[in-house]
Amino acid sequence: MALNEELLNKFTQNERGDLYFAGKLLLQLDTTAPEKVTNLEAVEITPSSIKVSFTPSISEDVEFYEVYYTLPADGPIETINTADSVVEFTGLQELTSYEVYVVAVDTSGNRSSTTYYDFVTPPANTEQAPVVSRAYIDNRMASDSFEIFFNFRNFFLAETIDVYFNDELVSTINGSSGTYYHGIPADRGYYTVKAVAKNQYGEATRSITGYWDY
Repeated sequence: MALNEELLNKFTQNERGDLYFAGKLLLQLDTTAPEKVTNLEAVEITPSSIKVSFTPSISEDVEFYEVYYTLPADGPIETINTADSVVEFTGLQELTSYEVYVVAVDTSGNRSSTTYYDFVTPPANTEQAPVVSRAYIDNRMASDSFEIFFNFRNFFLAETIDVYFNDELVSTINGSSGTYYHGIPADRGYYTVKAVAKNQYGEATRSITGYWDY
């Protein structure tokens, strides 16, 4: 009789009715995934570390957040399970692309969809001309107006970025990233956008070519 009571005492249920035996899940009644986290962003990036923050899941039964970082198209390098919404990873390499992922996990083990953030670590040497080896320019078009605009990112150490459209200076961006809104080009055909990043030590250039046909 005592043995039967001892075995029965090993069966437990949580408030949703999930059945456990000796702490191991036997029957899961809750199969609803929690809502994912939002607003994942970098609080601070150095050549060897990143600190990220996010808005917690709105689901009330979240037990922890699985936060990990990877190289692009690779497996997790380090994973941190935490209840905090600010996480820091160290041991990174300068001028390297990384990705950070966050998954909310509830008390029944259900996992949310993934929230993702990508970044490039800056150079360790700050006393040099702008570093544009990992810089990029992407061209976008507004869906409602067909106006085109360009995002400039990872122009490390740049104090300003001069933007040229078909060799004409059209804008100067302060800092190492920003956006230039061009509008609708006057003519169809190929165009070139050049970015000249500058600081007290010198300058560096990146450019892209596109085609306008609307």
